[in-house]
Amino acid sequence: GKATVTDGGFGGKLVLEGAGEGFQAHLMVQLGDGTGMEEAKKAAVAAAASMAAAASSLAAAANLAANGKQAEADKAAREAVEKAAKEVKEQATVMIEGLKESSGSGWCSC
Repeated sequence: GKATVTDGGFGGKLVLEGAGEGFQAHLMVQLGDGTGMEEAKKAAVAAAASMAAAASSLAAAANLAANGKQAEADKAAREAVEKAAKEVKEQATVMIEGLKESSGSGWCSC
């Protein structure tokens, strides 16, 4: 047979063709209503932004160190890492909760 992925009202739909003359088969799967997954995606994007900001701050701290301002560089680097660690930990918690809230479901018909 042949399988084709289509959109369905329930979610993604896998249509199985060639099941035999006069027969059709469909398999559809959806992760909850999507709200938990959406929150998890937003948190992942925010975590990536936090890490990018930390990388930028660390580059600025390295520039300070290169210019002989070691004490300022140390402080800036420490603050950047602490801030990113706190933000990413919070965002990871949101991601985990979002994934927990997304309950799976499935539907099959022949």
